[in-house]
Amino acid sequence: MDVGKIIWLFLITLIGIISGVFLLPISFYSDKAIKDIRCNCKYFGAYFGKIIEIETGGAMENGLIVCWWNIKRKAPSGEIFYDTAKIFKTYTNEEGEFLIPKYSEKRDKYLCCPRVVIFKDKYLNFFDFSNKLNCFKKKEGCLIYIKELSDEQKAEILKILPAEVRDKLKESISEQKN
Repeated sequence: MDVGKIIWLFLITLIGIISGVFLLPISFYSDKAIKDIRCNCKYFGAYFGKIIEIETGGAMENGLIVCWWNIKRKAPSGEIFYDTAKIFKTYTNEEGEFLIPKYSEKRDKYLCCPRVVIFKDKYLNFFDFSNKLNCFKKKEGCLIYIKELSDEQKAEILKILPAEVRDKLKESISEQKN
């Protein structure tokens, strides 16, 4: 074996050893480096309410409600991001009432209050329940007033939804049409 091949094999082996020694702590650190930061949610359901159409003042019958819970996270870079923990869908009844059951999965201490999209024909509205928690704790639940939105406004809402939620919404709309 010539000297060039021996040096080449030595360098490759040396690089492997060094990168193994250095990469092991780095990969271990990156798993540990994602730190969670708390969401302020102290109420996990059930969520009972009624949807009212502003234009008519009437109850929204058969409105699709897609609800999801997020877990708030912080990456080592400091960037905040959300993992979708659970998605739930339901429909309003003839009186416009809905019920989203209590969050039944194992609760993560960084679980955020649910967010909701309400859809029916000319309506597509987005709500964060964290500012409505007190009314959900009452026996009569919350009244949620929604208004018609333009196609441009609906498109803006669709852009901010997590991909999994958008998929569930599209799937549910397709089922409704069939």
